[in-house]
Formats: sequence, C-alpha cells, structure tokens
Amino acid sequence: MAGMLLLARHMVPRLAFMPRPLDSEQVEPSAWGLPSATLVKISSGDEAVLIAWWVPHASQHPLACGTVLMLNGNMGNITDRAKIAAGLAQRGVDVLLFDYRGFGASTGRPTESGLYDDAFAAYKEALSRTPGGSRKLVLFAHSLGTVPAVALAAREPVSGVILLAPYASIRDALASKSAMLKPFGWLVPDSAYAPARLAARVAAPVLVASGGRDRYLDRRTADSLFRSLGGPKWRIHAPLASHNGVLADTAVWGEIDRFLSRVLPCS
Repeated sequence: MAGMLLLARHMVPRLAFMPRPLDSEQVEPSAWGLPSATLVKISSGDEAVLIAWWVPHASQHPLACGTVLMLNGNMGNITDRAKIAAGLAQRGVDVLLFDYRGFGASTGRPTESGLYDDAFAAYKEALSRTPGGSRKLVLFAHSLGTVPAVALAAREPVSGVILLAPYASIRDALASKSAMLKPFGWLVPDSAYAPARLAARVAAPVLVASGGRDRYLDRRTADSLFRSLGGPKWRIHAPLASHNGVLADTAVWGEIDRFLSRVLPCS
C-alpha cells in the first residue's frame, strides 16, 4: 500500500501538469497574432514570475464591457490560447491570460498550491486594470483551470465564471474514462484538485460547458460539479465537441455571448 501511495504521489502531478516550455525570445504576443496585446510579468509568492498577456478589447467597441481572466488547462502554454483570447476581445472585453509557474516562460515548478497562488496573483493584476473592479471581472477556465477558478470565486468577488470541460475532482477525472487510471484516483486525497468541495460557496453566476467527444472526461463529472454550485448557473453540453474543442461548437460560443451579456452588460 505504501508503494502505491508513493506511485500515486509521483503520477498525479505528472498527469495534472503537462507544460510546454517557451523561450524568452518567443513570449511577445505580437508574434502570436495579438499585435495590440502587451507582455506583463506578474509576481506570484516569493518564487515565481508569471508571463502574462494583456489583450485590449477590439477597437470597434469604444469602451470595454469588462475583463476576462483566462485560467488555462494542464497542457501547453500561453501561445495555445492566443486565438481564444482574440475571440473574447472581439466581444468587447479586455483579456488577461497567463502561464502558471513552470509553464511556458513562467518561472518555478507547478504544484497544486502554486496553482492557487498564481490564480490569485493574476486576479489581483486583472483587478488593477479593470475599471469597476470585481463587478466587471469574469473568470474563464478550461479543464485544470476550473480548479483554481472555483477556489478563487469561492473566496473573492467576481461578476461571473465560465467553466469549460470541468471536473468535480481529479479523482473523478482519473476514473471517468480510463480503467487503467481509475485505481490511482482512489489513492488521491479527496481534497486534492477538487473544485466541487468549494462550489457551494460560489455566489457568482456560472456557465458550465462540456463536450460529448471528450476523450479525457466523462460528462458526469461536469454534471456533478454543476449540481454542487451554489449560485445562479447555466449548463450546455455539446455532443460533438472534444475536450480541447469545446469552443469549436458555435452553440457554446452563443451561450458564452448570452452569459457575458448578463454578467458584463455594456452601458
């Protein structure tokens, strides 16, 4: 049993974090199709400097309706989310996206506690740039990003939360699609990477979206998290969407547009 616990402790971080490094020469957002964006460096705790991009709302909108803080999934780096950030900016919001510690060119080593610290540091940075403060700030999270997003919304004020391909806990995530990984799930503490434990404390409106062709997560774990949420909530399931392709479904973008109009009305 002790050997299995040690194996689980070794395996779970490797499954939770799959970063792709990025050379410091490649971090400028203009190189990734965001010519109006600026590079931002955010200090998180005592050990990490996070690479972030501030993407201003599209020029056809005279004023930003608010700010969207993006909380990414467990793979790749900030450059993989450039098109999503651009799509959000076209909807009249400013966007702050960043790499967790150990991802891309951000310093440090990824850990669960670091995930929460990094999300809070980015939240404070977004607040400092948002007229109207938390009343005009929406969290936009994918997969692993739903873990710090729910934790953040449970303790800090936000205008709304969007969760794409979320899970109730990493135990659920490990068990939902893979019989091989299911035993590791039972060795993970209930409290680890478990947004459902804090979901009832989220008072802000929440939109939950999942895909029917998700190779990694079963729909039931998103449903479980949705049921745990304590505030106003909306749910969409896109039958043909994959884990990383939830936003490829135009119906999901339609729900996001309606949600943003509710929580970030432009006036």
